Amino acid sequence: MIIIPAIDLYDNAVVRLKQGKYEQKTIYSLVPLEWGKYLYDLGFSHLHLIDLEGAKQGKPCHLKQLENLASLGFIVHYGGGLRTERDIQDALEHGASNIYLGSLLTMGQAHLEPVLNRFSSKIIPAIDVIHGKVSVSGWQDITEISHDQLISQLIENGFSRFLVTSIVRDGLQKGPDLSLYRRLISLFPSFEFIAAGGITVLDDIKKLDTYGCWGTILGKCLYEKTISPEEIRKVL
Repeated sequence: MIIIPAIDLYDNAVVRLKQGKYEQKTIYSLVPLEWGKYLYDLGFSHLHLIDLEGAKQGKPCHLKQLENLASLGFIVHYGGGLRTERDIQDALEHGASNIYLGSLLTMGQAHLEPVLNRFSSKIIPAIDVIHGKVSVSGWQDITEISHDQLISQLIENGFSRFLVTSIVRDGLQKGPDLSLYRRLISLFPSFEFIAAGGITVLDDIKKLDTYGCWGTILGKCLYEKTISPEEIRKVL
């Protein structure tokens, strides 16, 4: 399993939200590039970089930070505010290896098809789940689409790897929604899932690996060191 550290950005600062709520934002006294170098030196090969400000505003706001962090050598998965072909192209030109698409995936085939024609090999669908429904626009709006339904539709469009975030677990440090990932892997056994939300201790990572997750995102547990660097090295 690939272990992917997260850097979430808002106003050029490293932050974490609690259950996706912007009014419950923790700001960390970390310089993004310095923190990224620390993570890279630990041995991480991938980086989960989310532009929370961009997700809220509907356009990328941290392309320079993306460029700086990509220059360290990471395989960067970047998301937040990517709503147009130009936005996606800009992110790729600034160093993203792959881009997460969330809101655009729910806007219908007419909006999605031109993007797929140009960038399908670079896209990882980002599916943010709350009570079984898909949330979009930086977790500000809840749709009537179930995550199972959306994944099925996206498989028909040729996608094989998905980031699935449990919003109700995100930032709480109470463990991941293991039943969610166990169920998804049971329903879609030939596809790859990246788990995010609530990963707190090393045992969480081991369980997700046992279930068959392709990757897992580590955020607050790294900032607040509920998983130590020494533990991380054992599973990289």
